[in-house]
Amino acid sequence: MNARQRQIIIAIDLFAATFLLWFITQVTNAYIGMAYPEVPQTQVASLITLPNLFGLIVSFLIGPLTLKFNKVKLSYLALVSIVIYCAMFYIVGRFHLPFYLLSVACFFAGFSQGAYVPLLNSIITDHFPSQDRDKRIANYNVWISVGTLIILQVAGIIAAGNDGADWYNAYLLGVIPIVSMVIYIIMMKKAKAEVPSIVPEDTGADKPKARISDIPRKAIGWIILMGLVHCIFYLAQYAFNTNVSSYIITEYELGTSAQAGTATSLYRVGLIVFTSLYPVFKKLLKNWMIPVGYITMGVGLVIMMVSKSLFGAYACGLIAGLATALCHSTLYAKASNYVPLVLVPVAMSLVWGIANIGTSVAVQVLGFVANFFGGGMENSFLAGIIMSVVACVAAVYMYVIKKPLQNLN
Repeated sequence: MNARQRQIIIAIDLFAATFLLWFITQVTNAYIGMAYPEVPQTQVASLITLPNLFGLIVSFLIGPLTLKFNKVKLSYLALVSIVIYCAMFYIVGRFHLPFYLLSVACFFAGFSQGAYVPLLNSIITDHFPSQDRDKRIANYNVWISVGTLIILQVAGIIAAGNDGADWYNAYLLGVIPIVSMVIYIIMMKKAKAEVPSIVPEDTGADKPKARISDIPRKAIGWIILMGLVHCIFYLAQYAFNTNVSSYIITEYELGTSAQAGTATSLYRVGLIVFTSLYPVFKKLLKNWMIPVGYITMGVGLVIMMVSKSLFGAYACGLIAGLATALCHSTLYAKASNYVPLVLVPVAMSLVWGIANIGTSVAVQVLGFVANFFGGGMENSFLAGIIMSVVACVAAVYMYVIKKPLQNLN
């Protein structure tokens, strides 16, 4: 890695460590409900899911936007949007303004959520050769998890003050992305990140601007398939995410929200540890990275379903982190190789957007499949295991057996 690449990746890591502040609402949600007792609980809970919904829309739009606007400057907006989100939550809470303004604020978080993967991965593609991209993507994903763990812990402490009445003070942490944004902009400008280090040979002043139609038909079909299979993986992962709290507190009475919080935190811990070991896994597994990641999620769900214990919940949290660490970075690095360099953001948008459909419909799909076996939590786990197996089989065919696409950059 040369000095320019090092500066760009440090800036991206800083971005990654400080942009997920909209997760604070997972900590403050109950206190917001207490502050607005007249608002239905489902509407209060939607403050957690609305950024994902808005993000799903943005994830499909951001790639085409990079054909008209510079991707580095668009990444500045992703951090600005988080600052606006935190500022709106603080002001609305501090002065008890109408609740709907909190829902409006979620749009800004959704922009950041939908934009960050296509933008950051595309910037990495502009400055790193194909064989190094997955490691760089894995690197910033470690910092996402580290930053989120720390921010949520601090936010929880701040929000709990005065028995939760001053929950809005947690959003004062919005000063963090202000600082990181300033440093990020300075570093990116100093590294001239807007000018790609890797330029295709056929690029010239007289060459017409790239269009989405320039993506080979075979490649775009393959990229859509990549997103669909990863969407199935997310369905399996959400069998853990959506059930772990009820599994521990009500279904088997294994503990309280403290133990449920530990189980979900172990996902982040696993993601940090195993993503740090990404080069080791890549050397060992090679083309099997994605299939092994997909089936690993099913193994975690089997342990959780069979053991009916805290050990099972904790083990599944760690294994979910391992599964994501194996397949996430590899998937996006591969997608960047199958299209012309200038169209990488479009490929990222397609994969990210299609995959995120899984997070939006997980509850409904898992419930639908579980009902075929009689319904209930145990069969929801079974549905997730089936999704894991389906994703793994498809991935073995795509990445181990067929491998039809040639790297274009």
